[in-house]
Amino acid sequence: NAVALGVENRLKDLPLPTGAQRIASVSVAGKLTGSGNGMQYYGAILVQSELAKEQIVAHYSDYRQSVFDCMVEDADGARAMLSDLPLAEVEPAFNADAIADNYYLVYSWGDAPDWLWDILNMDMRAH
Repeated sequence: NAVALGVENRLKDLPLPTGAQRIASVSVAGKLTGSGNGMQYYGAILVQSELAKEQIVAHYSDYRQSVFDCMVEDADGARAMLSDLPLAEVEPAFNADAIADNYYLVYSWGDAPDWLWDILNMDMRAH
């Protein structure tokens, strides 16, 4: 869980777009999507803003470190994504039905350090 928490904390530490406010944050580690074996590390923040999605994307693009970092979904995309992820059990604000129209989901998929990869993939949640 520490890897996922690190992903969440990094997102929380990034500056918010002008006029935006952070509603909630969450992190979770486990087998979250797809099939096969392997741990996944997910961190996300919900941001409330009147800015257009393109402006939110442009703001976070300055902080992207990889292709799966600082991804942005508008309210519709967030609802669709969150309906498939078990995040509401961890943080109720991430229930797909709780997403307001002026919310954005900013999320990242993290990776374990190379030296821990084999050990962490033995976690039962990875299967």
